[in-house]
Amino acid sequence: MGMSRLLLVAAVLTASNAAARAPLPLRIELDGCVQPTPGCETRDVITLNEGDRKLSFAVETLRLLSSTHATSGGVLAEMRLHPIRVNGPDELVHRLTPGARVRMRAALRLRQRYMLVQSVEPRESPSGH
Repeated sequence: MGMSRLLLVAAVLTASNAAARAPLPLRIELDGCVQPTPGCETRDVITLNEGDRKLSFAVETLRLLSSTHATSGGVLAEMRLHPIRVNGPDELVHRLTPGARVRMRAALRLRQRYMLVQSVEPRESPSGH
């Protein structure tokens, strides 16, 4: 009995230490458009997977809102390499439609290639149309 309790305590402590070492998600802000969008040209395109939808998002600007040693260029380079799974409230995620110009705030777990959308706001095109 005593040995099994000791093993259980050791397992719980190991799991809690591993959870404590997991980094917090990056808070990011993305300005860009869901392609195809007329007049939205950029070489930085990331793939966002939301359920069965696969979206190409042209990133105009990426801002890191949380303090980190990461750089926006490094984060964007990683995001371009692998598709990012997108989750969040339906009313926000479904604003990501082809032709939409948006500013999106999200919590990003880059290693797990996972993004939790927190807000999606429409943006005007650069020419003001």
